[in-house]
Amino acid sequence: MINLVIKLFSNVPTILSNLIYFLIVFINRPLLFCISKNVWYRNSLYFKKTSLGLSDIDLTIYFENTPDKQKIDELFFIQNILKFTMGRMGEPVVYTHYDIKFFSQFINFFESKRDPFFKLKKVPSKAETFVFLTKTYLCDKANLKKYPRLRIKKWSYIFNLLNIDTKPDYKNLSFEIKEILKSFHHEYIEEDNIIFQSDLWIRYSELEFQTDWEKQLVYEQVRWEIWGLYTQRYLIKNKKQLKDHSLNLKNICHQHLNTIEGRDLMLEAISRLELSF
Repeated sequence: MINLVIKLFSNVPTILSNLIYFLIVFINRPLLFCISKNVWYRNSLYFKKTSLGLSDIDLTIYFENTPDKQKIDELFFIQNILKFTMGRMGEPVVYTHYDIKFFSQFINFFESKRDPFFKLKKVPSKAETFVFLTKTYLCDKANLKKYPRLRIKKWSYIFNLLNIDTKPDYKNLSFEIKEILKSFHHEYIEEDNIIFQSDLWIRYSELEFQTDWEKQLVYEQVRWEIWGLYTQRYLIKNKKQLKDHSLNLKNICHQHLNTIEGRDLMLEAISRLELSF
């Protein structure tokens, strides 16, 4: 039965899937406007590459002014409603007008390409590309195992985004992604290594990073986490968790990135974030 449903979903034309998702967003616009007049979608819906029933509706919320406690409470309240009315609502992100210019320095180049707000022009490093691909793979790993056929659309546009000339094959998709990761550098680090486990960042104090490649990966991951903290700082209720994570990131900067250009800017960003926790 499950296989039949999966087959039916996989055969739904992308244009029809997109139309259904756009309709869901349109119906919920009055609720979205209660949060902010500036709300838009990103990721698969932005690229018009949704898979019906599996793709999330990822939203960006933009505040002209710093939200006060009442506005944040309203955000939580409406977000809980949207989780029911939207069904596949993803994790929203929040930008604020007064500090988006400073913090956009830390967004991964490929993440910026998935949000119409950004028009960044630069050449991403191998480490930046590797981190994006690995993070994306880890987030989708369970779906790739259970519903590989339904992930073809997603990984088609991910490969296109990275200018990877490979047509995904659902029978070997996980293997293809791993082979691409291995091609980045001879010092390949397994995707299941602690270096990519965000809930174990405190363990970085027990590790040593000797090579330039390892240090570049740490640098790009700290940038990734700073951007994540910035976009989620109003959406995470556990402030102790935010403070602990920011402290871990500071320790990593001091222990492992003391010779990396840009470390002081990252420390400044973390300190700015702590003021809003």
